[in-house]
Amino acid sequence: MIFPEVKLRKLLANNHELISLMNSMRSTDVHGDPMVFTGKITDKYTAYNYSPMIRINYLGSSWRGADNDYDFQIPRILVSFWCKTLAEGQQLYPLVRKILKDNGYLVYDDSHDKDPDSQDSKGKQLYMFRLFVRNINMEEEDK
Repeated sequence: MIFPEVKLRKLLANNHELISLMNSMRSTDVHGDPMVFTGKITDKYTAYNYSPMIRINYLGSSWRGADNDYDFQIPRILVSFWCKTLAEGQQLYPLVRKILKDNGYLVYDDSHDKDPDSQDSKGKQLYMFRLFVRNINMEEEDK
C-alpha cells in the first residue's frame, strides 16, 4: 500500500507543467528539486526566495467496508502552497486544481490568505493557498 500523501506528492512532483511554472516564478535555483513536500518543509527551504513550494499533509481517512470484503478508505488531504503574490497564486491554483480533478481528487474546500508566519518579514510576505481534497483509495498495491 502506498500512503495517500505519498501518492499525491508523486502526482504533483511529476507534473512537468506544474514544476515548470513553479520554477519560472522562483528567484533561487533549487537544483532540480520539485519543491513538493509531505509533512514539514525543512528550514533550508522556508525562505521567500524558494517559493512557490507545495506541502501535502494527510488529515485522516474514513473507512468503508461490507460483508463481502469490499474495503476502501476515503482519505482527506491538505494541499498547501506558498507564493510571493496573489497573481502567482492565481496562476498556480487552477493548474493544481485541474491536476487533482483529472486524477480523481475532489476539492471539497479551499482558502487563501497572507501567511501568518511571514507577516513580520517586511517585503517578504508570502501568500498561503490551501486545497482540502478527498479521494477514494481502493486497497491495492500501487506501483
